[in-house]
Amino acid sequence: MQLFSWWPSLSAIGIFFLSSVLFSARANDLQQASIYVAAGRFSDAVAVLKNYAARDEDEAKINLLPGKIYLAIDKPAKALEFFELADALSIDNIDAQLGLALCELKLGKFSVAKRHADAIGRIDKYASEPLMIRALILARSGKIDEATNSIEQAAAKHPESETIAITQARFFAFTGDVDKAKKRLSNFIARQPGAAGALDFLGEVHLKTGDIA
Repeated sequence: MQLFSWWPSLSAIGIFFLSSVLFSARANDLQQASIYVAAGRFSDAVAVLKNYAARDEDEAKINLLPGKIYLAIDKPAKALEFFELADALSIDNIDAQLGLALCELKLGKFSVAKRHADAIGRIDKYASEPLMIRALILARSGKIDEATNSIEQAAAKHPESETIAITQARFFAFTGDVDKAKKRLSNFIARQPGAAGALDFLGEVHLKTGDIA
């Protein structure tokens, strides 16, 4: 089955309230590039990055962005190179591990994808990414009902968890059932109207499906 490329909300990346105007402008540039990637505006993201004078501490974040772009345009082998660089340049980088897992998943290397999912679990035992990766492995293995059940059971067990709600929606978006992704997330937001992350991701889904400009 085909997997679509949907990434976690990036609205909180690079926000540091420091006194330096120059540092704030640089942080905002990197954040803007991240937002463009999340919205699928890849050429705009590349334009920002071309003019971004990177420092050593920015390298891991910067390598994540072309990785996400190449993954989104279905070039997982190329994306893998950037996620490997991001992982090598940082410690316990969940975004890099998630990117590696999704690349290996698209390349059909399920056991390697699972290892990266396990690595995320070791970094953060409360992370929901391992649940999604394991469900996607089941889906790609032809066990879509089992995959869906695993996600639905987690959502039923933790009905007030925003993280699980976003993971559930992301799983359905990845597997092509965007309407179900929207419905599940909208239902959660109706119960938790202040869930900023869920609102962000629902906005991204609507943006990518052309519901909003």
